[in-house]
Amino acid sequence: MKKIINFLIAIFIFNLIIFPEYIKAQTDGNTQNEKIIIYMIDNLALSDITPTNTPFLWKIQNEWATGLLNTSAAKNRTFKNACATVSAGQSAVGSANSHLNYNAAENCEGENAGTVFYRNTGIKPGKENIVISSFVVIEKNNRKRNLGDVGKLGEEISKHGYTTYIIGNADRPGYYYRPGAIILMNKKGLVDKGAVDQSTTIRDPNMPVFIWTDYDAINNKIKNIKEKSVILIEYGDLNRLEAMSKLFSPANYSLERQKILKNIDSSIAEIEKYNKSTKHCSYIINIAPSLNGKNPENLLTPVFIKKPGYNGILTSYSTRRDGIITLINLHDSILSCIVPEKVDPVFAISVSYPLQTLTKINKKAVFNYVNQPFILTFYAIIALLSFSGAILLILLKKKKLRKLIYFFIILPISIPATLFVMPLLSINSLLSFIIISFILSLFIGIMSFTIAKILRISPLAVVTAINVIIITADMIGGFELIKNSIMSYQLISGIRYYGLGNEYMGILIGSAITWAALKQNQNNSLLSKCLIFSLFALVIFLLSSPHIGINVGGTITACISLSFTWFNLNNRQLKAKDILLIIALTIAIISSMLISDLRMPVNQQSHLGNSFRAVINEGYKEALNIIKQKLYLHLKIINYTKLGWILLFLILTVSALILKPSSLAIKLKNNNPVIFAGIQGLLTGAITALIFNDSGIIPAGYLMAYALTLTIHSLLSTK
Repeated sequence: MKKIINFLIAIFIFNLIIFPEYIKAQTDGNTQNEKIIIYMIDNLALSDITPTNTPFLWKIQNEWATGLLNTSAAKNRTFKNACATVSAGQSAVGSANSHLNYNAAENCEGENAGTVFYRNTGIKPGKENIVISSFVVIEKNNRKRNLGDVGKLGEEISKHGYTTYIIGNADRPGYYYRPGAIILMNKKGLVDKGAVDQSTTIRDPNMPVFIWTDYDAINNKIKNIKEKSVILIEYGDLNRLEAMSKLFSPANYSLERQKILKNIDSSIAEIEKYNKSTKHCSYIINIAPSLNGKNPENLLTPVFIKKPGYNGILTSYSTRRDGIITLINLHDSILSCIVPEKVDPVFAISVSYPLQTLTKINKKAVFNYVNQPFILTFYAIIALLSFSGAILLILLKKKKLRKLIYFFIILPISIPATLFVMPLLSINSLLSFIIISFILSLFIGIMSFTIAKILRISPLAVVTAINVIIITADMIGGFELIKNSIMSYQLISGIRYYGLGNEYMGILIGSAITWAALKQNQNNSLLSKCLIFSLFALVIFLLSSPHIGINVGGTITACISLSFTWFNLNNRQLKAKDILLIIALTIAIISSMLISDLRMPVNQQSHLGNSFRAVINEGYKEALNIIKQKLYLHLKIINYTKLGWILLFLILTVSALILKPSSLAIKLKNNNPVIFAGIQGLLTGAITALIFNDSGIIPAGYLMAYALTLTIHSLLSTK
């Protein structure tokens, strides 16, 4: 009891004093500016930026800060949802007609747009306002889904005495397309001033059926803005071109695209030159990928930010990934140009060749995004065949083939280690990746037998030790292998950017318990127990630290499963006070995570601190919303394939057979009580992971695999 209490106190203190701040806020130049200019270039791709065609954009990579914008929004990667997300500063959606926005004095189907807006909303716009026609619908869509408060950015800008402007559109003949206005609208569905009508477009003299941006008109309108303002310029020509792409041959399409990019580049250069003496911030963004361009290389879009002290590549406190920021980051970053005391969540890291560095980051992210399903399916089949082969040989009573059976159960356990270190090789070919990773998995499996023979231990103990060592070394040393592992979370999907994801959380806990059971089964000395206790403490600390693992569900899983295993390994029957102690330990550690997280500036806090503040501010409804979202993600992952429900059934069935008295449980316990304690700990972890993780089926499946491995090991040990 005393050891457990000391352990609890130690973990609590560690999380409070170790790394009290993850990173210091970058506030250089974070002073009030006269203007904030946002250049929105729809469908701009990283490959579009070249020294010959876009010389200004190419030049500013060394003068501004540049990065990749993850365009993942609340639902789909559309301009409408992306604009709503930037406006709200959190995930949000638009509406089917959120692109239909007008100058208040503009004629809209025979009526004045301002009059129609007044009739629909009861809000009377001024003649100079831009009206968001579907404002009411956008509000309802987000309220219904418990999403962001669209209009928040525009409201904050106006509160600090700035005027919002939106200039430009992506209209086509007979079709209005002006989604950019959503970004700067206020809570009334209005933008202060601007021009989204035909005054910013011109007919193509060679093909009158086409309209294009009038760059001279846009430049002149910007020059006439003298007041403190936030200006969004919507360059819509790339969007227009894409919508009409079928009217062009591939060669002509490419030429027209280059022409448009050159015009946009020149326009930005001229506006920046004119405002050179004005204290201002500038943003060049593309907030949604091409609708027709399904090339995954364009899912992360280029973004440039001009601020004093910003040079190199961008990152943010919420991503902690070099080169990557999010739509939500843009909201507070823009406000930080207006409100000096507001910490910009986006900051820059100095590098020598920004665009070259971003191209490499994007290439790796795309490879993982495109190939992850196939690679993981391939190895899932390998693991299934390996376990099936081992079970079949045992059923056929072929224990003489002991080494082969062991190899069959070790191969699946070696796969996570292989996929963990594969980023070191920088392979961008699927076939090469499969071949090399499979050979490496075989090598680890074979090597484990050699090491096991020398050390006179189980080869399974060697493989699990390798998993624990490489994961903990990466987390402590910050080598970032896990961030790039194809088995880990997806950068482009944007579900998790840092910390230990649920995949390797399951591997780490499973490997720790399996190694501990094998270690204590071989050597029950005091030193052995101290090693096991230290390992369990380290795993819990790494998972719970807001600066390292930051996995709440994983921390709960680790606390319960490792504590349960510890008691069982030490031949202690769990009593009511022991269960209460485990619960208290879990609550104390989660509390220390929260306290440590809340001590950091708001913009640097993780999802744990943000969720806690949201619940405090919004009450039980927000708590229910978080639970609802986690349940939705649970079901989404389980429903990903039909195998999800089969795996869930197997986990629950096997856990019931092992954790409750049954003939199978009694047999395994009689065969080897120490190994049986490990099996019970793993299955307890699987059930806990299912309950407390929003994608719990994934770590539960891995823990189930470790339980199966130990079960086969136990059966092989039976004479």
